[in-house]
Amino acid sequence: MPCEYSVRVRGELDETRVAGILAAANAEPATAGRLTLVEPAGGEGSNQWIRLGCTGLRPRDVKGIFERCGLEINRLLRTRIGPIAMDRALARGRSRPMSDVELDALREIGAGPDPR
Repeated sequence: MPCEYSVRVRGELDETRVAGILAAANAEPATAGRLTLVEPAGGEGSNQWIRLGCTGLRPRDVKGIFERCGLEINRLLRTRIGPIAMDRALARGRSRPMSDVELDALREIGAGPDPR
């Protein structure tokens, strides 16, 4: 299922590093996942944020890709899983009920018809 991460890295981020991240992730046959989006998202000083879209990659896979490119991740947040965007106002370890629209979107992707 596709997901998105917000990744904060220490170090300078330029177009060659972005291309290197994509190449490192998509050239490795051992990982079942792949990156679909690597987009700079701002930041100050030595900390830069990256918006990362992927399929089939776990957080540890993402960290490994960045380490091979010479970038140190100091924050990794999952911001979307499939059609569900994570609520930024929700504190760590907290949850909220899913809306009917979100449930319908998951059903469409997943198992099939609505059991109601």
